[in-house]
Amino acid sequence: TVRRQYRNSAQHFNFGIVEGMYKPDLTPEEKERRIIERRKALEEERKKRIFDPKLRTIGIDKNALEKQIQEKREREEKERLREEAFDSQRVLIDQQAIQLEKERQQMKKELTMLDNEFRKTYQTPENRKEWDLSDPNSLRKEVPLRNGDDDDRLGPASCQKFDGEDSDSKQRTRRQRQQMKEWTQAQIDERNARKLAEIDADMAYQAHVEEIDEKRRELEISQRAVKEEITRKIAEYNKALEQVKRDKERETSEKDTLDKLEEIRNNLDSDILTENPSVAESAVAPGRRVRKDHYKGMSAEQRQAFLEAQAKQRDELQMRKATEAEQEAWWQAEQERQRRAGLLVDRETQRLRKQQLKDLSESYKSQAVEMKEKYDHLYKTVYTTSPSDAYFAQFGRSTR
Repeated sequence: TVRRQYRNSAQHFNFGIVEGMYKPDLTPEEKERRIIERRKALEEERKKRIFDPKLRTIGIDKNALEKQIQEKREREEKERLREEAFDSQRVLIDQQAIQLEKERQQMKKELTMLDNEFRKTYQTPENRKEWDLSDPNSLRKEVPLRNGDDDDRLGPASCQKFDGEDSDSKQRTRRQRQQMKEWTQAQIDERNARKLAEIDADMAYQAHVEEIDEKRRELEISQRAVKEEITRKIAEYNKALEQVKRDKERETSEKDTLDKLEEIRNNLDSDILTENPSVAESAVAPGRRVRKDHYKGMSAEQRQAFLEAQAKQRDELQMRKATEAEQEAWWQAEQERQRRAGLLVDRETQRLRKQQLKDLSESYKSQAVEMKEKYDHLYKTVYTTSPSDAYFAQFGRSTR
C-alpha cells in the first residue's frame, strides 16, 4: 500500500512536470513555486506514511482492516441472533417434550388403573386355573384318600392299601405272635437235635483220625527204611564215580606234562623266541622293509645310529634356544631403550604444554588489564556527558 501511494505521487509529480513543460506562458518564478509546492505536498504525504507507526511497521490498508473488522462484527451479531433463535426454538421443543412426557405418564397411569380394575373384576384368584394349587383351604375341601378296606377308589396303583394295613390287624397280629412262638420252639428242638448229631459226628471223626495216624506212622517207618537203603546205594555209586574221576585226572595230568615239555622244546628251537633278524626281513624289499608280525626290535647297530641322531637333535635344539635367548635379550633391551626415549618425549611434551598454558594465562591477564583500562577510559573520560532534551527533540521532525 505504501509503495502504491508513493508510485501514484511520483506519477502525479511527473505528470505535473510534463504539463509544465508544455506551458510556455508560465514565468520561471511560477514554475519554481509550483515545483516547491508539489515537493511540500509529497513531503507531507511521506510524513504521514513514515510517522504512522502502525502503517510503517505493518504496511497494510487501515480502511480495509476497519472494513474487515466491521464485517466480522456484523457476522458475529448475525451468529449471535441465530444462536438466540436456536436457543428459543430449543427451549420451545424442550417444553413440548416435557408436556408430551407428562401426557404419556398420565396415559400410562390411566392404563394401569384400568388394568387393575379389570383384574379386580374379571381376574380374581378363584377364577384362575391354578387356584387349586394355592388355595389355603384345599386340605379341608379334599376327600379322604381312603374310606375303609372296601373303598372302590383304591385300585392296584393307588398305593393306599397294603398287606397288614386292614381293619382286622390286631387279631391277625395275635395269631402271628402265637405262630411265631410255635416256630421258635420248633427251631429250639431242631437245634438241640443238631447239637447231639454233631457230638456223635465228632466222636466218629476222632476215631477215624486216630486210625489214620496209626497208618501214617507205619508208612513213615517203611519210608525211613527205604530211604536208608537208597542213601547207602547212592554213597557206593559216588565212591565209584570218585575213583573214575581220580583215574581220569591222573591221565590228563600226565598228558599235560608231556605237552608242556614238547612246547618248551619247540620254543627253544623257534625263531620267534630266539629273535632271528633274518625272519623279520621282507621278501619284497630285503634290507629296507620288515614284516610286522615277525619284527622283534632294532639291532645293536640300528639302536646306536638312533641314539647318535637323538644326540645331534639335542645339540641343535640347545643351539637354537641359545640363539632365541640372545634375540629375546636384544629385543628386551631395544624395548627398554624405546620406552625411555618415549618417556623423555612425554616429559618434554608436558613441559611445553605447561609453558604454553602459562603463556596463555599471562596473555589473558594482559588482555584483561587492557580491556579494563579501555573501559575506564571510555566510560570515565570519553563518555562523561549525558544527552539533553534538545538532542532527543531533533528526531521525528523530518523524513530525510
